[in-house]
Amino acid sequence: MPYLVFAITAILPLAVLFALLNARLNWPEYLIWLVAVNITTFGVYGLDKVLSQIRWLRVPNVLLLGLAVIGGFLGATLARLVFRHKTDARRYTSYSQVIAASALVHIAIIWYFFLRAGR
Repeated sequence: MPYLVFAITAILPLAVLFALLNARLNWPEYLIWLVAVNITTFGVYGLDKVLSQIRWLRVPNVLLLGLAVIGGFLGATLARLVFRHKTDARRYTSYSQVIAASALVHIAIIWYFFLRAGR
């Protein structure tokens, strides 16, 4: 049940934010997606930090990492720095690895589709 609650907590704002930005901005949809998912990821990491401080139900790690994988790598990195959350290198090595791998994949996509010379 907590997985469903937190998935809805992340997906609903992400969908609304994407729709609003897509209606307002004349950018490629992939870039709008990245903006929306990074803002959402930052917010979900902040929510998890608050929940950890009050020792309540936590956002599942798979959701936090999943948001980074689908494009929220920058929001996850920024949230980890700002909130000092999930930063213990011994306990959360997978976070750094997943976020770095996701960043490389999305940067490659951006380069290939948007920045390549000779297009």
